[in-house]
Amino acid sequence: MNQQRRIQRSNQQKKDKETKVIPPTEPTGTALTARYSSFSGPIPSPQALAFYEQVAPGAASRILKLAEDQQAHRIRLESIAVPETFEANKRGQKFALIIVIFAIIATVFLGWLGMQWAAVAMTLVIGSGVAATFITGKSEQKASMSEKAKEVLETKKQLEKAAADNKKAGE
Repeated sequence: MNQQRRIQRSNQQKKDKETKVIPPTEPTGTALTARYSSFSGPIPSPQALAFYEQVAPGAASRILKLAEDQQAHRIRLESIAVPETFEANKRGQKFALIIVIFAIIATVFLGWLGMQWAAVAMTLVIGSGVAATFITGKSEQKASMSEKAKEVLETKKQLEKAAADNKKAGE
């Protein structure tokens, strides 16, 4: 019995030595700090650009040159693609006109042969096809214009932010 008490006391003393009482002046919790930053566009933020310049002298001018080259390339591609798209649309309209003219001639011919129901059905099919083409064309055009407007607004915001950052850096 005595020996058991001695073992218990010994174990208790070990626990007491291992246990540390934290005074109230020491912090009792862990703090975690996170930082997130985001920048969108072909050119990094002014802070990142300055960091690149520090790490590798001349890097900022190379990054700006890459962005300028990309812009020039995009302008060249668009100057080719826009006229080509316009010509393709014109060809499509011409072919559609030819098809509609032949369909109208066929409708008149069916009516002349005495097949009025077939002529009416063909007229409805032609009319609905033409109407559907115009409706989908207009909705696609609106969606394209809306997307382009969003791109322009985002570019404008980026330019305004870059100008403000440059103004702050200059002060």
